[in-house]
Amino acid sequence: MDDDLLTPVLDERHDRVGFERPWQPWRLVFVSFFAGPFGAAYLFGMNFKKLGQRKRIRWSVLLFCVMGIVLGAFRAQEFIALTEEGLAKGEGPDLTTIGRVGTVLVAAGMAYVQSKRFHIFLYGNEEQSPLLWHALGALGINWVVGSGVMLAVTAVLQAN
Repeated sequence: MDDDLLTPVLDERHDRVGFERPWQPWRLVFVSFFAGPFGAAYLFGMNFKKLGQRKRIRWSVLLFCVMGIVLGAFRAQEFIALTEEGLAKGEGPDLTTIGRVGTVLVAAGMAYVQSKRFHIFLYGNEEQSPLLWHALGALGINWVVGSGVMLAVTAVLQAN
C-alpha cells in the first residue's frame, strides 16, 4: 500500500516558529538605495533575525560590509585625487551612483532570499513591524561607518 499521500511535505524551513514581526523584504531594497551598504547590512541582518533565519545574518552583513569598505576605499582615493592632484569633480566615475546601484542589486538578491520566508509569515495574518525609525537609523549607521572607513583609508593612503 502506498502512503505517500499522507507523508508531510513541509519541513522545518516552512514552520512559523521564530518570527518576530519582520519587514517586507522588497521595501528594504528601496530603503537600501538611500541607506547605503552599511545601513542595508543592518536592515537585512535584522530582518533575517526577525524571520528566524539567524544562520544567514553573518553572510548577509559580511557581503554588505565588504561592499561598503571597497566603496569607501575608492571614495578615499577620489578624495585624495581631488585635494592633492587638483582634479575637477566629475572627472572620474560617479562613485555615488555605482555604490547605490551595487547596494540595490545586492539588496534585491537578499530580498529574494527573504521573500520566501516572509510569505510564510504573511499566512499568519500578523502585522509587520514598523520600518521608519529603523530606516532612519540605517541612514545614520551608513553615514557614521562609511565616513569612518573613508577617513581611515584616507589616513592610510596619505601616510604611504
